[in-house]
Amino acid sequence: MLFQPTRVTRLVVAGISMLSILISASVVFGHHLWINQNGDGYMVARGALPDRLDSYDPTAVKMIKAVDRNGGEIPITRIAEKEKALFRAERPPCLAAVRCEWGGRVETTRGKKLMTRQEAEKQGFKVLKAFTSTQTSKTMFAETTAISNPLGLVFEVVPLKSPYRLGPDEPLAVKLLFDGAPLKHAVVSLNDQTRTETDDQGIARFTVNQSGRQLIAAKHIVPVKDNAEIDHLKFMTFFIFEAK
Repeated sequence: MLFQPTRVTRLVVAGISMLSILISASVVFGHHLWINQNGDGYMVARGALPDRLDSYDPTAVKMIKAVDRNGGEIPITRIAEKEKALFRAERPPCLAAVRCEWGGRVETTRGKKLMTRQEAEKQGFKVLKAFTSTQTSKTMFAETTAISNPLGLVFEVVPLKSPYRLGPDEPLAVKLLFDGAPLKHAVVSLNDQTRTETDDQGIARFTVNQSGRQLIAAKHIVPVKDNAEIDHLKFMTFFIFEAK
């Protein structure tokens, strides 16, 4: 006799499927942050890898740092900024880092709005949560001794070994740092799909099974007490490299 699912069984299965979708969706970031080569210069890209580029206010880009093969800092010059931050480097960087401060954000009964709590309430929105958003990112272009050294970002992914020096089937181990200290038991994702949790030393490990551009990402929320304007600080960090 064939099994015939009842209505209750179908609802349970549907509920489990929806829960799985929600769990998977929690890994996905609304916007990625990385650095692209752009003609004879570089662009701070915000959008969705691999090719969705969104406009933004370039004044939100507060820091850009480029380093060479030996870990030395390369002087950069910001240029012709309008809807994106652009820069030139004195020589091609092996690694480039960026920090963006996106300012106030609110979650309302009518969705997320890019404004402060005060601005939202003046416009008649019912604010559920108010926060500030900070993103940091590191893009690796070539081998460098700086890859396993922290660059001093407030939130950053630090590979323990260069992705280009991994042996066959060797996982990529990364340390997640917040304010310079290992962040333990934090969720880290690979390509918005595979996710794992850092251990007590702030280390997470991934097996990279595909070639092409890879994205390691993490979020961290810091609650704020006794503040009428914001409920928490939201931090996101990204590490991008090309797998051969």
